[in-house]
Amino acid sequence: MLGTNDTKLQFNRTLKEITEGMRQLVKIVKTSDKGPASAPPKIIVIAPQPIIKIINLHPQYDGQPIQKSKELAKSYQQMVKEENCEFIDAGLIVSSSRLDGIHLDATDHGLLGYAVAEKVRQMSNLLK
Repeated sequence: MLGTNDTKLQFNRTLKEITEGMRQLVKIVKTSDKGPASAPPKIIVIAPQPIIKIINLHPQYDGQPIQKSKELAKSYQQMVKEENCEFIDAGLIVSSSRLDGIHLDATDHGLLGYAVAEKVRQMSNLLK
């Protein structure tokens, strides 16, 4: 689950640049021989949940980063289709904590963990 930090104002990255960065990581994994039988491992791209606006949100995430974070899942989903990977939209499962507007609280970590475990289980059944 990568991409939230890339939305920071200081990096000045477009949504396309963030998505292409994720695509580069996917391509690196696809060339790996570290999966079962020395084949490339299966890939699950997890789009992070959107940043939420709170009073004490770090200034690097205010404004454009919030909007980019809301659009990231759709952009990642298109890339995942093109790269033939699996996808989870964390924003459909969890929300950013009201403490900082960015990270997950303990409950949401658990919920996301269960969702990832279920996706891995489904992928494992497809291999049988």
